[in-house]
Amino acid sequence: MWKNIFGGSDGSPSDAAISDDSKAFAQSFVSSQVYILSLPIPDAVDPAAMTQEQLLDLIRKAAKESAGAARITPFTYKDGDVRVFPIFTSQDAAKEFIKQYATKINRIVPFQISGLQGRVLLPQFKARASFVLNAMSKDERRFSERDLEELSKG
Repeated sequence: MWKNIFGGSDGSPSDAAISDDSKAFAQSFVSSQVYILSLPIPDAVDPAAMTQEQLLDLIRKAAKESAGAARITPFTYKDGDVRVFPIFTSQDAAKEFIKQYATKINRIVPFQISGLQGRVLLPQFKARASFVLNAMSKDERRFSERDLEELSKG
């Protein structure tokens, strides 16, 4: 199930990545670089309601504020009744999500992409959310209950 998700240093998938074993997945996840999104401004922006200069000013201000932030709040979104926490294995996967999500909601969304070690996200797995790796891509994978159990063991 996790085939080709986490690559080795030479770009090939690690043994844990090609395994369906939740324990191997959890071990690979905590030691891998992953990417999350944050939203420096509270809501998506309807560009039709703003001039280009207003939009650029808003994005510049948000970028400046987020650069000075000591802490970020990970982005989540609603999919029906479920709160989804997207996590990405590459910046390219995150950028693809941003494009798909902006198209879906028909708004410009000035996301910030942050890279971190998977282990940093361990406290998040206690939240009531659906965790999705590479959301809205051909490689999308939802974390199973067994995956979350293994990850919560830290």
